Amino acid sequence: MALVPSSRSLGSSKAYLSALRHECWSKERVPYMHFEFTVFGTSIHRVLLLTKSSLLRVWLGAQLPTAGTAVVVTHGVPSARQLDLLRNLVKRLGAPVGFIGDLDPLDLMAFQGYEASLGAKYLGIDDEWIALCRRTALQPVRIAIQMNRRERQQLLQLGRLLPRLEVLVGNQAAALLRSGRKIEIEGVSNPLLYPERFEHRLFGLARKKAAEAEGR
Repeated sequence: MALVPSSRSLGSSKAYLSALRHECWSKERVPYMHFEFTVFGTSIHRVLLLTKSSLLRVWLGAQLPTAGTAVVVTHGVPSARQLDLLRNLVKRLGAPVGFIGDLDPLDLMAFQGYEASLGAKYLGIDDEWIALCRRTALQPVRIAIQMNRRERQQLLQLGRLLPRLEVLVGNQAAALLRSGRKIEIEGVSNPLLYPERFEHRLFGLARKKAAEAEGR
């Protein structure tokens, strides 16, 4: 994920990550918090927010270059406390933040919070991801699935994001959402659906979008 580098090393951030893990799992102090942290390398140049750990497992299984990345796997719409914790982490690391989540109302609502609080940049799922998957799938595959009733209600709650949905995810992805369908990360990253080394192409796309988001 080639975001703008930072020369700031882990240093005290390792201790902060340790404390953050403890606080997130302490039910007495912070109820219902679930973060998963993975730090690659000794100097962090970027923070990547994922809503599913499956994508990280695919990339690690392919031994793709993740050095210099702090990966935070989060679930659901972040609370004010979660955002405070992550804001402190990002400030300590001095690194830009990228976001990859499902193309669904819940993860788009989560992105709203991360963008407003952390300056996160949206890296996918969007039109480019969908086009890459459809071009390279081993056979015609439906990567979009129907939203349930709750998800359709959540789509109506997106509010501020909806007017710029096409700008954020692309025309095709926005139309898909408005038709009541969604795409989950597993649908665009499952190695069984795509040819060998497809994960390298997906990783390359994510790197390209990260560089574009940071204006490089």
